[in-house]
Amino acid sequence: MDEAINRFALIKHKKGIIVSLDADCLVLQNYLVEIEKFFEKNPKGTACSIYYEHPISGRIYPRETLKAIIEYELYLRYYNLSLRAIKSKVA
Repeated sequence: MDEAINRFALIKHKKGIIVSLDADCLVLQNYLVEIEKFFEKNPKGTACSIYYEHPISGRIYPRETLKAIIEYELYLRYYNLSLRAIKSKVA
């Protein structure tokens, strides 16, 4: 992300969008288009978060991995709710 910011600065592009994904993420074909639309509709926006969920069932991953995914999902939701409870600006 630092490199993306440096490159935007080099070309004097102040409104660049930086997108971050995990290497194993699957997204719909319109993913980048929808992000662009969001910032067109919200020109004062500086960040956004897209709804996500990890697979918690099926045969793609071993049972132990699915258990770890569920625990991680619960942690993320607890953390988010905690930030909202204290009225954090990052929630």
